[in-house]
Amino acid sequence: MDHCQKEATEIDKLRASLLAKEDLIKELNHRFKNYLQAISYLLSSQIACVAETAAKDAITMAVSRIRTVALIQDMFSSVEQGDVISVRDYLGQLTTYLYDLYGVAHTITYTLDIDDIALATEKMVLLGLILNELLSNIFKYAFLGLGKGRVLLSLKESQQDVVLEVSDDGIGLPPRFKMPEDRHSGLGIVQGLSEQLGGVLSISGQSGTTCTISWKK
Repeated sequence: MDHCQKEATEIDKLRASLLAKEDLIKELNHRFKNYLQAISYLLSSQIACVAETAAKDAITMAVSRIRTVALIQDMFSSVEQGDVISVRDYLGQLTTYLYDLYGVAHTITYTLDIDDIALATEKMVLLGLILNELLSNIFKYAFLGLGKGRVLLSLKESQQDVVLEVSDDGIGLPPRFKMPEDRHSGLGIVQGLSEQLGGVLSISGQSGTTCTISWKK
């Protein structure tokens, strides 16, 4: 066998090895997706069986967090290798899912103003989890006694920064509001996730509530 034949044989072996690894990755992704769906289904099926409101809220929040991760996994599974997931599509689909989950589509309207920014997978997951916490809090507390309201979600990119802003026209924050020290509360979790993102969280509650998170590109 001459040199050219040896090179061709080695290339064929490498190609076969890469194809086998791609198939393995696809299988692992498929199994992971199925596991997340199974966990989400089992938790969702328990909501109707629980009478206590706090327990229902805890299960609903767990389901939404799992779905936040599962959604990006679904999107990864559906794109071609090397393609980039659209953050606009991801946040749009996540927002729609949360509206359906909390049953607020007829009482709360929303506007999305999202730049289609290229983000690393880890940052996109963190962004999704942050949005999940913020929207869940809005749906549960922002419009108590009002009956209806509006939400604005904005994600903008400048030369140096990326800025996420989620605002509502609800009841706003109580006087002398302070960020909770408990990192297990909704805003405490948002604070922790923002730090993992490398961002700074600010909250104002003059007319409704506005949460802003900015981080360096």
